Amino acid sequence: MSTLSRRQRAVNTDGADADADAGAPGGEGLSELVALVFRLDGLLKAAGDALAEPAGQTTARWRVLGSLVNGPMTVAQIAADWWLARQSVQRVADLLEHDGLVAYGENPAHRRAYLVRLTPSGWAALHRVRAAQREWANTVAGRIATQDLQAANDILSRVIEALPTVEDRRLARRRPARSSAGRPPVRRREDGAPGDPQQQLGGRVDIEPAPGEQLIEGQERGDERERVRRVLDR
Repeated sequence: MSTLSRRQRAVNTDGADADADAGAPGGEGLSELVALVFRLDGLLKAAGDALAEPAGQTTARWRVLGSLVNGPMTVAQIAADWWLARQSVQRVADLLEHDGLVAYGENPAHRRAYLVRLTPSGWAALHRVRAAQREWANTVAGRIATQDLQAANDILSRVIEALPTVEDRRLARRRPARSSAGRPPVRRREDGAPGDPQQQLGGRVDIEPAPGEQLIEGQERGDERERVRRVLDR
């Protein structure tokens, strides 16, 4: 058994036997995959920062710039594509706009949701990062068989497709009962005051991040941990 497998079994000590008894033979395999993805995520962020740094960018900024290569998008659309909180993407987009790399424009489909587009400076920065990324990718891929990379892509795509379906079902089961007026019952604090409106709606709460370029990265890691925690708790 690999070192990673032993670590993962140690993390799941409390629930591994119960999951096996419950008839979930793939659960341990998925848990190990999650641990590998977490490690890969850290490695890719570090590599991305190193590749983007000569162009004055970071992995977070590169992610937003790269989302716009096929045309303008709203901040909400970018966030949905990457499973990030909209507020976090908004902050990074504002930083990019301040630096002249993107620009906001009118959206014919939605008066209040502006479209974000690349500026000539944004295109130049993105091309520079992508050139470095291609060389890096060719070097790494040279150590892995092409068919193995394709198999990994296929498996990860299937996991990504499966997770939202599982989470939708879990959220449906845990959705609060509605009052006679068709609204969720108001949760009140011990002093009788209404609870937090974000919690009332059951929406994603955007935790205030650290300043600077860690904004989107910190929120992303928090979202990923929460989604994986839900899977591991099944």
